[in-house]
Formats: sequence, structure tokens, C-alpha cells
Amino acid sequence: MLRFAALVLASAGGIVPLVNVAAGQDASGWGYLLLARRRLLRDRSFPWPFGGWMRDMTTVQRVRRRLQEFQFAWMQINAADARKDPPEISVDAYLKLVHDFDCDLEDLVISETADWVSEFQSGLQQLDAATGKK
Repeated sequence: MLRFAALVLASAGGIVPLVNVAAGQDASGWGYLLLARRRLLRDRSFPWPFGGWMRDMTTVQRVRRRLQEFQFAWMQINAADARKDPPEISVDAYLKLVHDFDCDLEDLVISETADWVSEFQSGLQQLDAATGKK
């Protein structure tokens, strides 16, 4: 549940600045990313059994890499917009970027959930085998 909350907060961290920019306001809202990081740290403090910690770390690295790609692409669009005369906001480019980022995070959630379900079912089968249940 904490991982899901972290991914939702990370998505909000990308979407809120876009909405603010589209509304002509400052691109604030990155605090959601800090909250996502806090959720992941809390999850790390209370790891699930069956070696989930290593899988968590792999997922965190994948999310970080994707977030860095998102931030870099965001800065590229900002720079391209600033070079235009007069400066303008490429709302479609921002929306596509946020959409792609959101889809990538959703794919990570789906993959992580499938891995967790598989690992959990394997753990249950091992428990059943150890207790003699069929």
C-alpha cells in the first residue's frame, strides 16, 4: 500500500506542475515527489518477508531513473519554449510528457504487483508444503 501511495504521489508531482504552468502560475508542486520518497523510505523500514526488500530497491531505482528522464525532458521543453520569440507554453508537449510518465509508472505498478502476487503465492505454496496441506 505504501508503494502504491508513493507512485500516486510521484505521478501527482509531475501532473501538478503541469496544471500550474497551464494556468499561468509557477511550476510548483514538486513536494509530492518528496512525499513519495518519504513513503518509500517508510516502506523500506518495514519490509515484507520473502526477500521483497531487494525487489523494492530495484523498483525504486527504476522509478528514480524514470523520474530523472521526466525531469530532464521537462527542462528541455522549458528551454525550447524560452527560446521562442515571443516565449510560449507548449501545453501539448507537456501533456504528452506527463501522459508518458504516468503510463510508465502504471506499468511499474502492474509489474511490481504481478511480481508480488507471484512471490506471495509461491510463499503460500511453500507454507502449505511445510505444513503438509494439499
